[in-house]
Amino acid sequence: MENISSTCNLQVVFATSDEAESISSIFSENQKYLHCEDINSEQWIDLLCVNDPDEKHFLILQNSIIVGYMKINGLIGKETAWLSMLIIAEKYKRQGIGAYAVSFAEKFAKNSGFENLCIQTTSDNEPAKSLYRKCGYNGKLYTEKGRWYFTKRLY
Repeated sequence: MENISSTCNLQVVFATSDEAESISSIFSENQKYLHCEDINSEQWIDLLCVNDPDEKHFLILQNSIIVGYMKINGLIGKETAWLSMLIIAEKYKRQGIGAYAVSFAEKFAKNSGFENLCIQTTSDNEPAKSLYRKCGYNGKLYTEKGRWYFTKRLY
């Protein structure tokens, strides 16, 4: 695991197919918030093995334990990158890990030349909406899609 960012006992590393089972477990715990089909370990292996230049997969570790996963995409664009998935293991929520991950995503996007970072979530995901607001994002509800879109200018 290549360490990309580290603060105290938290760090972010690139995710590989070796961590597919752990990511699958965290994903399943969070499925009620994501409102999508389950992705099993084999499917995660496939997703993590694709070398798509438009997206990067990351693990969030606390004391070398996998506590979360995030995906940043839109990386072949010019102005806006997307934090398209952020999931934290249930027993590690409300410990500042989500805020740490969002901060990492902002730095990653800014260092990659992006001016904005956007995030979307379902309208019923109150913990996510609260996190994004606390991190300085402006949100807007698109009722026809039932989703909130949050944006932050990075410069």
